[in-house]
Amino acid sequence: MLGIHFGLCQGPVDSIPEIRAGGRTAWSGDQTISGRITIDALNLWGGEKAEGGIAGAMDIMMGEPTQVPNDYLASVQSGPQPAYRGVTTAVFRQGRIGAFNYYPKPIGFRVQRALKGWDGATWYPETAVIQLPGGIKAMNPAHMLYQSVTDQRWGQGEPRSLINDASFRAAADILFAEGFGLNMRYSPDQPIEQFQQSVIDHIAGAMTQSRADGLYYLDLMRQVDILTLPIIGEDDVRELVYEPSTLVNTINSLRVRWRDPLTNSDKITTPVQALGNITSQGAMVSDTRDYFGIGTEDLALRVAFRDMQASSLPLSRLRLTTNRKLWSRRPGQAIRLQLPTEGIVDVAYRIGEIDFGDHEDGRIRVSLIQDVFSLSASVYARPQATLFAPPDPTPFVSPNRRVDEANYRAVTQILSASDLSVLPPDAGFLLAAATRPAGLPINYILATSSAAGPFVETAIGDWSPTAVIVGPIGVSDLSFSVSSMLAVSRVTLGSSAIVDDEVMRVDAIDTVSGIITVGRGCADSVPVAHLTGARVWFSDDFSASDGIEYSSGESVSVKVLTRTSQQLLSEILAPVDSVVFAGRQARPYPPGKVRINGSASPASVPFASVLSITWAHRDRVLQDDQLIDHEQPSIGPEPGTTYTVVIEQPPGTVVSTQSGISGTSSAPFAWLATGPARVVISSSRGGLTSLQSHVREFIVL
Repeated sequence: MLGIHFGLCQGPVDSIPEIRAGGRTAWSGDQTISGRITIDALNLWGGEKAEGGIAGAMDIMMGEPTQVPNDYLASVQSGPQPAYRGVTTAVFRQGRIGAFNYYPKPIGFRVQRALKGWDGATWYPETAVIQLPGGIKAMNPAHMLYQSVTDQRWGQGEPRSLINDASFRAAADILFAEGFGLNMRYSPDQPIEQFQQSVIDHIAGAMTQSRADGLYYLDLMRQVDILTLPIIGEDDVRELVYEPSTLVNTINSLRVRWRDPLTNSDKITTPVQALGNITSQGAMVSDTRDYFGIGTEDLALRVAFRDMQASSLPLSRLRLTTNRKLWSRRPGQAIRLQLPTEGIVDVAYRIGEIDFGDHEDGRIRVSLIQDVFSLSASVYARPQATLFAPPDPTPFVSPNRRVDEANYRAVTQILSASDLSVLPPDAGFLLAAATRPAGLPINYILATSSAAGPFVETAIGDWSPTAVIVGPIGVSDLSFSVSSMLAVSRVTLGSSAIVDDEVMRVDAIDTVSGIITVGRGCADSVPVAHLTGARVWFSDDFSASDGIEYSSGESVSVKVLTRTSQQLLSEILAPVDSVVFAGRQARPYPPGKVRINGSASPASVPFASVLSITWAHRDRVLQDDQLIDHEQPSIGPEPGTTYTVVIEQPPGTVVSTQSGISGTSSAPFAWLATGPARVVISSSRGGLTSLQSHVREFIVL
């Protein structure tokens, strides 16, 4: 039993939605006020047979002005106890943490704050919180900057009267509409100016204090209406100097590093590339930029695309000396240059550094860079046409998805041999596969939810090759025709193909004729007939697993979130697939090479004959990751395996049951009548029955 007092941050905060321990969710909810919660996750790290878990009562102390000393701390510590007002803390009241390990796993708290903790009333609360995909609540960057300027405790302590409210509200509205929320932490060890600059870099903006009225303004570098900008013409310019700008100083491949607030882990986007720049330079020039305030891949990709626009083009740069016309402009604002004698007919530029001169020299010197956000509104003296049409980055729903509990063969590819040897019999793992949707998808994010909890992004999956069967397949057919083939050329011979619930081995594929040759009834499946239109899944190397160990009877919901170069499919739009676990990996394989009176699947048997049923052993452990088809001779058996034969005549009416058979044949059976009959053959071991059974129906003549 262990008691811990956690110091989190300055309080109060809006909410504590999650507590993580050892990288896993120990508690989730929405704790918005001080109070006691109960953590019940004793099996979080494998339970008592592994590294235990965490369970116990925890007091959340938000740090309100009325907060009183904690009774548990007072009982275990001597002397007067502070109330810890103004700071958010948590008290774990002698609960259980871990097992068979002297070192407790790290415990972390996901904290959200946007509305509380202000020095005075919350500014513009309607846009303070920005909801992001995955249930993430982020703070509006405009509010971050506003508070950093005005807060008396940790900010600059400026009065709110020094803020141009209209400017900040306009920026807040734009960022709210863009869904541009940030998840950032400020430390007192960090200069406030450094924090402000980090926020500004994230949103591509500028926060400056105006020389005209002394107020703080927040300007976002977004596309502007060039017709509304102040014009600087040839009469206003005293001197113009071009700064060299060539492709040599540009990049053409950019990735963004961001931080997932749900897992507190750093992630990186796929590269966003400027193919025209790559062609022009004849080489890849890459860069990686850190934006750790970004909490979703969708936003990270949008920022990567934004920065690529600004960094892949040899933008025009100028240094101007002008009259006093620019005296009220601020760095980051746009102006409109009309200098036709210099080849600049009507182009928008952004102000960089600006020198306002002095009393003796009233000229203004300013550095300018062409406004990348207004390129489409610019007119050049020598324009060049382009036929390029940007691709549609919209993610679409995968039209076909499959969610299964992994069989023993698949589990051998998920776990190491040592982990596999201690896997409990009721444990199970999830496997998901999906086909490529329309558009330009890269891959997909696997999001899972158990016990009706929130969906959590757990893995990345690649699109599965697939095809559709043309014409029905019989029980003994080893070749069949397919159509609607997708990425079948990526399939490796010897890998698995799944049709309905039957696992097959791919022996040959003719992509021209559409003929596939297979081995039938592999792993824990049996050969069965399949109808026209059944889908073939070649998911051996193209499935995704969350790697979480589930238990028999547990139901897990799954969403496949399509990812493009710029966007992630909204969780709201993704359909839900589910699977109920049944301890599949521990169940014995059904027997192979079943014969009824020497025939694999007879249409009839003579009444006068004695029914003879034979089969071959199968051993899931010995077979390991090999795909042994139904027709192969005996392997094993796995120790303790027995077989059960049920004879029904007519089907549904049991006339004979033979169980506990350890060999490869049943006892002889003499028919009592003619007519339809059915034989069902299954295997058992240690109270577990094979997932599938052989079923043969025929006529007794």
